[in-house]
Amino acid sequence: HSALAYLGYLAGPETISDTVADPTFTAYLHQLWAEIMPVVRAPQGFDLQIYAQALMERYANPKIRHRTWQIAMDGSQKLPQRLLGSLEANIAAGKPVPGLCLAVAAWMYYVGGIDQTGQPIDVKDPMAEKLRAISDASTTPADKVAALLSLSEIFPAELAENLKAPVTEAAQFLWAQGARQAALQVVTLSRAGVGTESLMQSLCQRSPRPAHAALSPPCTRSPMARYGRLRLSPNARPRLLPLALTGW
Repeated sequence: HSALAYLGYLAGPETISDTVADPTFTAYLHQLWAEIMPVVRAPQGFDLQIYAQALMERYANPKIRHRTWQIAMDGSQKLPQRLLGSLEANIAAGKPVPGLCLAVAAWMYYVGGIDQTGQPIDVKDPMAEKLRAISDASTTPADKVAALLSLSEIFPAELAENLKAPVTEAAQFLWAQGARQAALQVVTLSRAGVGTESLMQSLCQRSPRPAHAALSPPCTRSPMARYGRLRLSPNARPRLLPLALTGW
């Protein structure tokens, strides 16, 4: 939910149902679940696939108008509960997590307070002023990632160090190409196992950079190059269920 909120808001959809109406974001959501499920310890007899399908139906219901802006509130408090546990477990298992890293990068973009069209974002977060000041003081996406990862009240030091490279690469692509294209990049890499360098160069050549992307360098190297193709391991260290899949 949180990942969809940040990427969806940046891409333009007003609600979660509007976001998943775009096949790219639906595919990205399934990619997130593919990264999260292997490290979730579900109660005996609990079918995570059925649960995910029920969530998908709820997210897609246009009568449930969960606004992306609303779900994006209080991210500094939600990230440790919603995303970071799954990231830690996957890193411990040596597994790539491009979808989760893009979600963290999208949160970092969002708290900078300016959307993809250059319009202000009304960020509602108990740390909003501090997050905006850190973002404003940083020049490039890499600088922003490093500064925000240094916030020990959000990111444990060891996890922050492990996230620096992959989240920086996700951020560089997000800043340069926008939220929808970044989500498409994650899905394409994980589904097809296309060589990262050729895929990135193709996307950079075909996709116009957002007008606000002056801070981001052009695609001269391959963001997310360390991800490779998604490989799921049944032996990943499990995590408890409660919020990992829903992202509330």
